[in-house]
Amino acid sequence: MYILNMKNSKFIIDKFAKLIEQGLVSSKDLTTELFNILKSKRDEFVFKMKLTSKDEFEVLSFLIFLTLYFLHEIL
Repeated sequence: MYILNMKNSKFIIDKFAKLIEQGLVSSKDLTTELFNILKSKRDEFVFKMKLTSKDEFEVLSFLIFLTLYFLHEIL
């Protein structure tokens, strides 16, 4: 786990260093780029976890409810 965190930290630090090297010295530009990097990492994490959206969760919950209801009716 520690190695994974170090890898992610290194990735963010490398991206931040590249921005500074390219001359993006405006704090607004740096903030925008940092948020974009963090959002992409979040999206990557969510994709790896195979999480569902709220809409998908509600549909799946309803399908499970219907399945249990019909099973209860049969038994």
